[in-house]
Amino acid sequence: MDQEYDNLIELYQEIILPSSISSVLYWDMETNKLPKMGVNYRSRQLGYLTKQQQKIWTSDKLRETLRKVENTNLNDFQKRNFNLIKRAYEVKNNLSENLLSEITKQSALTNEKWKVAKKSNDIGVVVDDFEKLFNLQKKYATEISKIREIKDPFSALIDYRDEGLNGVNVSKYFNEIKPFLIKTVKKKKDNYDNRFNNIKKLDLNKEEQKRITHLISDLFEYRYSGKASRGNIDEVEHPLTITCGPDDVRITVKFGNVFNVISSTNHELGHAIHKLNKNEKWNNLPVNNFGSPTQAEMISRYTENKIGKSFAFNDWMLSNFKNRFSSKFDEITSSEYNDFINLISPSTSRMNADEVSYGLHIIIRFEIERLLFNEKIMIKEVSQIWNEKYEKYLGVQVGNDGEGVLQDLHWFNTYWGYFHGYFMGDLIGSQIHYTMENELQDWESDLRTGDLSKLLKWQSKKIYSLGASYPILDHLVRLTGENLNVKYHKKYLENKLKL
Repeated sequence: MDQEYDNLIELYQEIILPSSISSVLYWDMETNKLPKMGVNYRSRQLGYLTKQQQKIWTSDKLRETLRKVENTNLNDFQKRNFNLIKRAYEVKNNLSENLLSEITKQSALTNEKWKVAKKSNDIGVVVDDFEKLFNLQKKYATEISKIREIKDPFSALIDYRDEGLNGVNVSKYFNEIKPFLIKTVKKKKDNYDNRFNNIKKLDLNKEEQKRITHLISDLFEYRYSGKASRGNIDEVEHPLTITCGPDDVRITVKFGNVFNVISSTNHELGHAIHKLNKNEKWNNLPVNNFGSPTQAEMISRYTENKIGKSFAFNDWMLSNFKNRFSSKFDEITSSEYNDFINLISPSTSRMNADEVSYGLHIIIRFEIERLLFNEKIMIKEVSQIWNEKYEKYLGVQVGNDGEGVLQDLHWFNTYWGYFHGYFMGDLIGSQIHYTMENELQDWESDLRTGDLSKLLKWQSKKIYSLGASYPILDHLVRLTGENLNVKYHKKYLENKLKL
């Protein structure tokens, strides 16, 4: 029995190796190391690696190995690994030939066009490739829906990416909290004043911002340099984290406004510490590799906001600002800085959004995706629908495509059916935060001294080390003792922001 199971795991490890190679190639592209004329050949390289994976997924050897393992007695851990592989196999083995490699090649081309379009603030530059990529993604979702016998392709895509979630239950949770978010944003927008102009004017140059990024990385125990390094920090247009191996998780930063840099650094560090603090005995096993968008973004959003915008973190950050750049920050009080960081100020930018507005940014994207997959709108209408929803939900006008539909790389890459994970992550994270604060009551006092070790250990034990042992909603019940309830996110926002 163990030999057949070991054979299955060995085949799986052959499958994931090309993914890690692809990640290195993507890193090269995202950090602008790839020469402009190398894009077409790079898309072929990535397509080739996808084909190599697909050959194993569709091989007789894998099918026969799965059959043999299914008829053996497995323990619970082995069953979970087996079921994760089988779940993916049933889809990948029944997709149209070359569909995944076509998506990979088209996404590489579209992503490069998106960079040009964003700089020119014109979706017209990329719209043809955007439509080609969406049509491939729609075909992918439609085939998944037929394979898994789920009527709605969009729900099938979400469920395949994010086990246990679908278009229906995500809509339910979003609709439960959307009126509260819209009402709160409108109320705070109407009462907005210019109290914090003195802080807004403060800024640091690029080298100073790098020092702050390194300082925060040290706080989260992210080793980005030296002989024991397990990561790297580089500069990009759109911050992201790329996993190139179990001990090679790289983050990126877009330098500019220092307060936005702090927020995005915390977000990407959330991804990195999640990846690097998984159970090392499970490296290259399905339970450590089959992560969901909601689990991944729950942790990164938690790090960005529950930790990175907490009063304790802000006190620690302001203290470091004063120690390093005293002339710029001396006159700012702790209370003033906390209020500024947590100001509700709706804008067109998702990545720089406050905690209340953020949910509406994601709901807009989720609703547009659903309209597209259900053929209610066309790609050429996305920009207009986007702008209309921003004015309706957030009360802001989008000036151009660069600050509108082009601001995120997701749709111009392979991240369709992904956006919901950010706000589902917020909802789940707030419920987990309530449990954490009951079990770890001194975490804020430790953080004020620059010590996150207890909190990181708690997260590692309760979340990181378990990987994909359970679907995200099941994991939540095991951790908190309750099904997901949006009341915890409302309560979190009301208490923190004094709503």
